Amino acid sequence: MIQAVIFDLDGLLVDTETICYQILKEILARFGRPFALEEYTRSFSGKPETVNAAHLVEAYSLPWTAEEALERILRREEELHAEGVALKAGAGELLAYLRQRGYGTAVASSSTRDRALNLLDRHGVTEYFHQFVFAGEVERGKPAPDVFLKACEKLGRAPGDCLVLEDSGAGIQAAHAAGIPVICVPDLKTPERRFLDMTAAVCPSLWEVIPFLEERSGRGYYRPCKEYDECNRLIADYFESGQYEACFAGHLALAREGYPLAECQVGYFYYDGLGVEKDLGLAFEWTKRAAGHGDRDGQYNLACFYEEGTGTAPDPEQARRWYALAAGQGHDLALAKCRELGISVTFEEKKG
Repeated sequence: MIQAVIFDLDGLLVDTETICYQILKEILARFGRPFALEEYTRSFSGKPETVNAAHLVEAYSLPWTAEEALERILRREEELHAEGVALKAGAGELLAYLRQRGYGTAVASSSTRDRALNLLDRHGVTEYFHQFVFAGEVERGKPAPDVFLKACEKLGRAPGDCLVLEDSGAGIQAAHAAGIPVICVPDLKTPERRFLDMTAAVCPSLWEVIPFLEERSGRGYYRPCKEYDECNRLIADYFESGQYEACFAGHLALAREGYPLAECQVGYFYYDGLGVEKDLGLAFEWTKRAAGHGDRDGQYNLACFYEEGTGTAPDPEQARRWYALAAGQGHDLALAKCRELGISVTFEEKKG
């Protein structure tokens, strides 16, 4: 079971890659040299600044030493960082989720400590991390596994009990070599297929890591109980064979006893007109009952009803409220909706 999450920094947690591209483009413009984004992603993206400085001087025959180029890059970077560097989409929500669920957290980066902590401090997220590994603490950088193994050691967790979040091919390779499951969240450049094949998943943003962890938590959303077993039996015995009336009747009996999953399912039946006459008003009422009893599918469906005016008058504020509540329980569609609508999410503490 995943017990800790290890973050890369640049391009994964903080949107620094666009700044790095801007800096290199500005430098080359001084010498009348064009610098396309494609060239940056192909030759510079995801690499330490020391490596990029040396490569820039050599590849473009600049009249500087690698050290002089690095000094100019770092000076300009400091100026741009002072103007503000954005967190990547979903970073704040994911960190809040990890804290609420009790995961260990670490940053493992080739960045220097002062630079990295300055970036994190500006966003007030340093306190969300339990451990840090930076340049100089390990002998070999990525794609060697050292930085991630060091993070596991500091966290007191076995590699198999951790999860790495990375945007680069070198980082994915490092995590894979360390024996740590890794999710790729691509930045400016999507890694090659050979690297993606090493991953547990590819997520378009950090938002999508939340439902991944919910699914892999080993706990499941619905707790085992006789009502849960009965709902599963009704689906297997009746729904899958098209006996919708019997399936509806069985769920209705459970719903009348106050079981939230059954209440939500009864809402489905009324909404689709399966095994019972279609009735959007009753679909809304049963869904509202399930949502009020804490069922996250019911909360998401209720939000949709309020947004679309299904079985009730449209109410955007109620829609936003129920989307946020469902997202707070890790509902993947609700999380996506909150991201789309800019709704703040507070994650509930997992019980049991």
